[in-house]
Formats: sequence, C-alpha cells, structure tokens
Amino acid sequence: MSASLASGGFVERYGAIRVSQVGVLLCAAGLAMVVGYAARPELLLPLLFVASVVIGLGYGPITPASSQLLARTAPPSRMALTFSIKQTGVPVGQRSRARLLPALALSVGWHVAFLTVAGAGVVIALLAQLARASSMRIEIPSDRFRSPGVIDPLRVRCCARRALRELAVCGFAYAGAAGLHDELPRSSI
Repeated sequence: MSASLASGGFVERYGAIRVSQVGVLLCAAGLAMVVGYAARPELLLPLLFVASVVIGLGYGPITPASSQLLARTAPPSRMALTFSIKQTGVPVGQRSRARLLPALALSVGWHVAFLTVAGAGVVIALLAQLARASSMRIEIPSDRFRSPGVIDPLRVRCCARRALRELAVCGFAYAGAAGLHDELPRSSI
C-alpha cells in the first residue's frame, strides 16, 4: 500500500510504462530471492521477509501506473469499458495463476515454477519497452520533482473532503472483506 501511495510522483516523473517495468522487475527479483533460499536454508525467514518487501514495492505502483496510462490513452467514449476490462482482468488473472502455478510446480518443481514466473516478468518488462518508445509521456522538469511521500497523497486526495474520507473508509472495509472472502475455505462461507 505504501508503494502505491508513493508511486504518483514516480509515474509523473518517469512515465507509467517505466514505473510498470521497474515494478515487474522488482516482483521477478523477489521471486528469485525466494528460490535463492534453497541454497541457504538458514536464511529462509530473512529472505522471505526481504522478498515480500521487494515484491510489495514492485506490485504497489502497477495499478496507479496502469490506470494513468489507460486514462491518457483510452478514448473518452470507451473509458468505462476500458477500466471495467482492466478491473475484471485482474481477478481473472489471479484465478488463472491460482490454477496454473500449482500444476506447474507439481510437474517441474516449485523452484522452476517460481523462476518461470520471474522470467515471464522479465520478458514482459522487455516487451513493454516497445510500447514505451511510442507512448506519450508527461515530462516534469526535475526542479519541480520532489521525493513522493506516502502521507501527501492521503492528505490531498482522501482527507481533503468528507465525502472522500467516507468513500476511502468504505473502500478499505470492502477490500478487507473481499480479501477475507478469498482466503476463507469454501465450507466456512
């Protein structure tokens, strides 16, 4: 969540595609770290902690960056459709991953499965370079750029008006309930 909040300045400065590329590469690095523990089992807990932080730093900016890119490139008449496809695609991708990765891990081993996903991330980051070359990027002079904080976006966007605060609290509760629903065994729902 912190990476998502702090990503706005980076998206404005470096562009949505570059930030997405770095995010995907950080996720790939985190997965590779998890595989790295096999060589040093005594480092399992510290590596898992560091890997989860690295993956979180990579995953956080992807939604703000992709939303900014879609907002700039989707025609106004197709904006709702574009964002609904994006929002639908995320859970479809998660469900697909949840079905495919265990089978891959059982057939080739979890190490290879993790490295395959990490490798796919590297390939996606490289392919995104083609799109980046032709994208429209907002340039901000370096003298106007300051290190983005985590609190500023909350203060400016969520806390400025009561309606936004209420919406943020409702969204937080909804996201928590949705996450809990996904984690509970089906027999307990």
